[in-house]
Amino acid sequence: MQMVTFDLQHIRDAGEFYRQFARRFDLCYFGDNLDALWDMLTAGIPLPLRITLRHLHHHPHQAELERILRVMQEAEEETGGAFSVRVNAMPAGD
Repeated sequence: MQMVTFDLQHIRDAGEFYRQFARRFDLCYFGDNLDALWDMLTAGIPLPLRITLRHLHHHPHQAELERILRVMQEAEEETGGAFSVRVNAMPAGD
């Protein structure tokens, strides 16, 4: 299983997340939106895959990044766990 971590301390907002996602998976074209993310997670990138999101809690754009998380959780259900997402809450001072 491929495991990929996105450290949200180094990601300003959803747009930056999409750019890093496309770069990480070497996507020539990626729509930079929730529908495109769904398409990639359910049929566009090789599975099995686990994505870990670090430092989501207390992010300045937490609500917008949580929408991305919800799509990932739905993709986890759709793929029967071939794709999975984890949120890693790091202790203060990390």
